[in-house]
Amino acid sequence: GHSGRPFELIATLPFLAMAASIIVVLVEYALAIGLLIRRWHAFIIPIGLALHGAFFVILPVNTYSITMMTLYLAVLHPDALHRFIERMHGGKG
Repeated sequence: GHSGRPFELIATLPFLAMAASIIVVLVEYALAIGLLIRRWHAFIIPIGLALHGAFFVILPVNTYSITMMTLYLAVLHPDALHRFIERMHGGKG
């Protein structure tokens, strides 16, 4: 049945569902490799956040999406994360 999620009807169209499934698999493999390479973090983490953000909006997997987004913190270097938080709070970073 319909869950009331935005874009659900669009996402269930067969050709879009097939294209989305291929894109998701490619992005997930890129994330599996890219998260291991620190210099790729600047562009691979936003891609992962966008993917799981889309899951959050389109699919009824809220806890999964939020958990995956939060787990990206585990791959960040602690000093880089600290500098980011400092900048967010108006510090020098």
